[in-house]
Amino acid sequence: MSCSSGVRKVEASRVLTPDYLLLKRRERDASAAWMPDEQDTHFRTNSFSPLMLRSFLSAATGLLIFTLSTATPAAAQTKVPVADLTTTQKLVKQRQIVVLDVRTPAEYATGHLRHAQNLDFKAADFPARVAALDTSKTYVLYCASGNRSGQAAALMQEKGFARVVNGGGFKDLKAAGLKTE
Repeated sequence: MSCSSGVRKVEASRVLTPDYLLLKRRERDASAAWMPDEQDTHFRTNSFSPLMLRSFLSAATGLLIFTLSTATPAAAQTKVPVADLTTTQKLVKQRQIVVLDVRTPAEYATGHLRHAQNLDFKAADFPARVAALDTSKTYVLYCASGNRSGQAAALMQEKGFARVVNGGGFKDLKAAGLKTE
């Protein structure tokens, strides 16, 4: 038995360790005549190949595009800030101003500003009902806190409504002395 075959036999019985694999890779890089043994071939089949990496990145990119395309519209994520109470009070008292309560019908039934129309922001037909409104009029929107009315105002502005005011929350408007029904 030659010396080189004895070394080969010892290597074949060696346990795969990261140090051993690193050593084999360094030997391979140093010697152009090096041929992989069974242990190194097994190690390479468990790592990412360029094709696997490209497939993974392609799938991840597709998932990201799908997630972004099904996300909430930008208008619903942005909000029109709440106007100060004095401005809202002056506007609501004018006859040509349209006051919209964007709360749910149940919230509207518990009390609302005088002459306010209910236009539920959470309803599925909200965009269609907004499209039916006159874009040349001035609108004051309110809800329970100013959050939904701010989102609704942003959506209306996106649809071409130039004069939309976020009146804020119903409780604040009621406390400021605006007439309710």
